[in-house]
Amino acid sequence: ARIAEVDIGSLEHDSQPLPDLTLMANEVSRVIYTRARAAGRLHVEQVIAMYESQRTAQAELTYVLTRRRGRQRVLLLDMGTVTTSRYVIVLACGTGRQADLEKLIDAPSDDPMGHSERIAALFRFVHQREFERVAQGIPLKAGAIEFVNRMRRADFMVGLVSDSWFVAAEIIRRRLFADFALAHTVQFDSEVCTGSVRINETFLAREGDSGPAVCKSRVIRSLREDSTAPRVAECWAVGAKDNDLRLLQAADRAFAMDPKSPVLASVPGLTVVAGFDDLLAHVPVPRAAA
Repeated sequence: ARIAEVDIGSLEHDSQPLPDLTLMANEVSRVIYTRARAAGRLHVEQVIAMYESQRTAQAELTYVLTRRRGRQRVLLLDMGTVTTSRYVIVLACGTGRQADLEKLIDAPSDDPMGHSERIAALFRFVHQREFERVAQGIPLKAGAIEFVNRMRRADFMVGLVSDSWFVAAEIIRRRLFADFALAHTVQFDSEVCTGSVRINETFLAREGDSGPAVCKSRVIRSLREDSTAPRVAECWAVGAKDNDLRLLQAADRAFAMDPKSPVLASVPGLTVVAGFDDLLAHVPVPRAAA
């Protein structure tokens, strides 16, 4: 091989803000821990704890905002709109917990945090590999990947939001090629579920808020509050269930995918679609092409 030196001009490198360095710091730590483990100077439990810490950091809005990179339009997809089956039901079927889950899954609750905790408690002692196996194998709806890619080319930041768990949402996010996932964090100890869940703080009500104590619609509020220039100017949302109502109401453009309840029809300006093939007709022309 021949090597030649060429002049490529100047390259300026500014220090990144501290929040942007969180993931990088975790990656550096991971390499150090992995090398130390290989040298016999680190216990496997310490490596597992580090991975769990990294996963928790990725589930937070502060991490999501570092990935916006100037994009002013955001699309939020409820996780249930992109999979052919509900993740937690498939997980319950695979772990022999279906009957217990059916008593809880759609039962009305005035305590959404307690409801989430009771569902998570059903999966105590289930290994993390089973959570991940279900997320990797659950079928995606036809056209979902194409829709996400088309929206990203139209300069949208695309994310999954879910009342389920980040361990699954992050895997499905990667399968879709979306930008981020926001969900609650089920807790693991040595890769075994403890039955505890950490509610994503972005979903939580603030003092003076109306509505439920935990709600996905507050993700839109937090995105709009991001002061990084240019600010978020437009939010789209796609939902399907009654608990997506407030999310759709908060969005600038709202779509209900094959809704099973007439409640969603009450959202002003909402568009009902049968699937992602219908949604493709609403993808904006990329700004560069326009």
